[in-house]
Amino acid sequence: MVSKPRHLWWPILAPIVILLLCAEATAKTVSLACSGTKRELGKSRSAGVEREPWLFSLILDTAKRTLIVDDYDAMQLSEDTSLRNMVIFSASPPPKDKDGTESASLNRITGETTINLIINGQLIEVHGVCKPAQRLF
Repeated sequence: MVSKPRHLWWPILAPIVILLLCAEATAKTVSLACSGTKRELGKSRSAGVEREPWLFSLILDTAKRTLIVDDYDAMQLSEDTSLRNMVIFSASPPPKDKDGTESASLNRITGETTINLIINGQLIEVHGVCKPAQRLF
């Protein structure tokens, strides 16, 4: 059995490696670091329910048109917003035994965001401001 010379493998492998690297480099994800406040909806403000400080992250994937809040499932872009500053995302409510996101809005200019989460069966509203972030590792 005759094997192919090793110098012929490089021209075959090189384009594959380049395609894989380019696909990773062109992935359109933006990581955002956000700070704001959260409060449980449905409770009256007179009952002493105040907004609590909250730090969170958003990952915006423009190729998939999704938004991920912290480690919850991704939400889809609700409509074509290419000419608007405000971007709206929505998802089906999570199952009763699971926490998750319900909807979010993000201002592409100011970074202001409003997110509705379901945590322990309660509707939580989050307001915050997001800034571009870099992954630590």
